[in-house]
Amino acid sequence: MSTSDKYSAAPDVTGDAIFACNSNNWAAILKHGVVGTQINFGTIWANNGTGKIGGWNIGFSDRYLYFKPGYESYLLAINPNGFAGVYRLWGSSSVTNLWFNNGSGYIGRWSIGSNDKYFAGFFDPLHQYQDILIISQPWAALLRFTGNQWQVVWNNQGSGYIGGWNINLADQFVIGDLDGDGKDEILAEATFGNYAAIIKYINGNMQAYWGNGGNNYIGSWLTNYQDKYLIGNIDNVGNRQKFFAANSSSNWASLQRFSGGGWAGVWANGGSGYFGGWQLGAGDRYLKYHSAYFQKEYILAITPNWCTMSWYISVTEEPIAID
Repeated sequence: MSTSDKYSAAPDVTGDAIFACNSNNWAAILKHGVVGTQINFGTIWANNGTGKIGGWNIGFSDRYLYFKPGYESYLLAINPNGFAGVYRLWGSSSVTNLWFNNGSGYIGRWSIGSNDKYFAGFFDPLHQYQDILIISQPWAALLRFTGNQWQVVWNNQGSGYIGGWNINLADQFVIGDLDGDGKDEILAEATFGNYAAIIKYINGNMQAYWGNGGNNYIGSWLTNYQDKYLIGNIDNVGNRQKFFAANSSSNWASLQRFSGGGWAGVWANGGSGYFGGWQLGAGDRYLKYHSAYFQKEYILAITPNWCTMSWYISVTEEPIAID
């Protein structure tokens, strides 16, 4: 593992799977379960270090999004020079190219840019699979992959806004089902401002669902530009996914639940610098991961040389980790 590795998790037929790619020409799909006689992450697909994903040449500046537009999960690969493709990774090393833009610079009607941010989510109440949200100030759009082409579900017409949220390139966006209705919301946080908001796709449009009024807080969490966020059902209680925040400079981490238009604290580390056995670090990356083996949702924490899965047990116990 290195700081240049790229990861993207998506729901699989059972549990979640993780696409991983590194600068040494390797790409793989990883899944948690029984590997030999141990419970660990195993490789269910790999390119064997060829430097390719089917016909796609792996590049340092590529971006990858593993997403579930239908029964199976596919890989969206994007290069800032205008290339994009969708690939089905199957068997131990096989690849099927489902769509390729031939370097046109577009994904459907979206013009690829170097500042684009890509997110997968179950946004549409009328659609059971994931769509792709793309944000790049002043534009934002919701795209759907239909098997061999892209459909525009929604776009902001270049207004610079998403559901009342004024888009800034430095904003943080996190996706998850905060209200427990089975569909994902967008939690937006102004990295260099005081504002935070929840945005929801309702009746064909993005609408404001909650806002902090510029008070610099998300519930009891004082936001900071060094924060790292994640949304997942980390306590595995009910249908509502929880908001996890961590900051290695302040040594704080917390877990909160959105309920009735406000926030309730679930857990906090008291500024200890740890959650479970994991020591907060500036280079940490966090993924939400659902293990089919344990039927639980975890925080997968990754830093060079280390990787740990943690989940929250109860309000009286610390999270524990499985290495």
